[in-house]
Amino acid sequence: MQNWFNEVKEHTEPEIVIMLVGNKLDLCEKNPNRRKISFELASNFANKHNMLFMETSAIEDINVRDCFEQLVQEIYNVQSQQELA
Repeated sequence: MQNWFNEVKEHTEPEIVIMLVGNKLDLCEKNPNRRKISFELASNFANKHNMLFMETSAIEDINVRDCFEQLVQEIYNVQSQQELA
């Protein structure tokens, strides 16, 4: 995970909003052994690097809309803070 994060940070503006999204939540709920990265590991990584984090399932429509809404809201918040500064 660290490699792609470093690459993103290298090629973007400092104030970019980044969201780490774990997909295929439906498979992990049906069979926990299919999980590749633990929720705790991903969540801790996101917190450490000041990213948003959410797990989703596109096939079962779990958190997909919420994911986009949270990301858009945070982008709006960052943009609003920059305009005030």
